[in-house]
Amino acid sequence: MTFPRYRQRWRDDFYAVLAGLMPGYQGSPYAFVRYGDGEAAIIAGRKYQTRADGWKYPGGYSDISKHLCNSLCCSLPGYSLGLPSPTYEQEHLQELLPFVRVPYDRITWSKILIDTNYPKLLGKLPQFIGDCAVVGSSPKADFFVPANGVDPFIGDEPINATVAELRREQRPILVSAGPLSNIIIHRYWSLQAGDTRQTIIDIGSAIDKYLKGRVVRVYSKLKHKSRDWAPFIGGVPDV
Repeated sequence: MTFPRYRQRWRDDFYAVLAGLMPGYQGSPYAFVRYGDGEAAIIAGRKYQTRADGWKYPGGYSDISKHLCNSLCCSLPGYSLGLPSPTYEQEHLQELLPFVRVPYDRITWSKILIDTNYPKLLGKLPQFIGDCAVVGSSPKADFFVPANGVDPFIGDEPINATVAELRREQRPILVSAGPLSNIIIHRYWSLQAGDTRQTIIDIGSAIDKYLKGRVVRVYSKLKHKSRDWAPFIGGVPDV
């Protein structure tokens, strides 16, 4: 099996993450799941409020904390992670690293698809929308999940129903469902047989312009510049 490798290079990893959506891709399907400050807060049991995406978390440990932690611990072949920056988001990264079990070359930044890479992604989105199955909180999505499914937690039954539908998909899959994306992708990757998997990517709010018809994030204004994202120093804990 041949999967994309991440080198912690801002431009190279952008194309590596999207490789499985490109025409002529010859490698094996893979999963890419992103963890930011919201996911870190839920795993750590902290209160969290998002201004942009329609969900909040009251704090404490719950089923969604457990499910997000399980998705972070996954070490299955082809499963890869986007993590907070070790330079600008060190606190969140340190909360997540003890649970990481994938090799170093399957880790890149959680923001790899946005900031200064976002204009390049915008140029490819029309192709991706046409060629991929989309999971999101919009009627335009092929598979609908609510934007506020974090608190109260949407529950296992609707997530399992969505995953069951995704397992019949013959197209690559884009997921834009906040922290629920991590759980959906993890369950899909854990349940689907290796020879029937599709590439599945947590594309997040980067797809809002086409999925919701509006953008709310700073990076979507196209004038926002990413800072100098430093590489992930050292490795990750041994299993």
